[in-house]
Amino acid sequence: MIDSLVEVYAGYCERQTIGRFHDAGFGTIRQLQQAFATVFPESLSEYLQLNDRLYAIWREHRGRSITPDFHGLRTSGSTRQVPRLYQFGPHFQFWRHAVWDLTRFPLGYREIISLYPSLASGQPLSVYSKLGRHVLLCSPFNEPILKSLIGVLGQFLNDYPACSLNATPDTYLYLNHQAAFRDFAIENRDRFNLMSENWEPFYKQRELKENGVHLNNPMMDWSTGLNFYTCFEGHQHVLPLFASGEGRRVNLLNLFPPVEIGFGDEDDLFVPESVSRCDCGLNRLNFQFLPHQATAIRTPHGEVIHDVALAEQLTSNFHGLQFVQRDDTIHLLYRTDGDFQDRDLLDDYFSRRGFRLAWEPGKVLHLGSKCTTFYRCPSEGPLPFKQVETS
Repeated sequence: MIDSLVEVYAGYCERQTIGRFHDAGFGTIRQLQQAFATVFPESLSEYLQLNDRLYAIWREHRGRSITPDFHGLRTSGSTRQVPRLYQFGPHFQFWRHAVWDLTRFPLGYREIISLYPSLASGQPLSVYSKLGRHVLLCSPFNEPILKSLIGVLGQFLNDYPACSLNATPDTYLYLNHQAAFRDFAIENRDRFNLMSENWEPFYKQRELKENGVHLNNPMMDWSTGLNFYTCFEGHQHVLPLFASGEGRRVNLLNLFPPVEIGFGDEDDLFVPESVSRCDCGLNRLNFQFLPHQATAIRTPHGEVIHDVALAEQLTSNFHGLQFVQRDDTIHLLYRTDGDFQDRDLLDDYFSRRGFRLAWEPGKVLHLGSKCTTFYRCPSEGPLPFKQVETS
């Protein structure tokens, strides 16, 4: 099996160096996409052997692509706290959709529906298309908007075999707290799942998972190739899109950059531990993964706060909830529908971990293009909070 993946990858790399990239070249991308999705070693030693073989092929072909299709990408800095600019090629736009298929559609075809609640009130639910995806936009939720959303999702299920709702953790903190939405998700669990591309799976999910609703937490880091998706059994699966060597980790799909641009450190974010047979029927890599390790909240004892169970204890209807650390203070930014009922719980949770709390109602922190749940601020400089519009 490993030989087949190596052969397909070598064919793809060689195709980049031999002239015009015809339909046959895109055919090699499709073959490689399929191989990445279905081939995975049976042991850690075989995984490391695959790593070495793929890295050697990448090293031989890096920079030899004659196709001028490259893309300049700038990271938000939410992973390493420093934005980076790097170039990806060849065929970035094609690979973006191919990897979307790999990490977002590993479970059969699902129509993606992206939900973006506005920070300002007065925005009715609207539906439009963007880059081949359906986008829903609305103001912070209330009962009429929630009812409209469930109606729209039901219509999508009438139009498509299966759908995946892609939204932020804050959105799920609200939606998964509502009985009407939970009933809809559970009733349609065979054809409807929840997905969030934010690293923090910080939403109330216990009741949904206990009733068989699938939650997919996919991730793709274009600079290194780090990625995973959640199978139906609830386990994270890595696709072998990256390789380590010479003290760095590289994206095997990216043949464009010179050595000094666009690589991750070999010891950054990811440590493979073992390979096991998953209950879903595929092999999976077990690994240590510390998301956003430059920004995650750290206690005085060096522990990282990434506590999914905390969400299950919250009782307020949150439209927004962020925890921002500065030294020994946690600034708690929140927006609720109705009373804020979790003050004592959160005060006790963080005080037992050595923090004091500063309450920041009606505020939000934007990091790049997204609102991260946990963030560790630099000790100096103003806190970059924004007051939410309410009119």
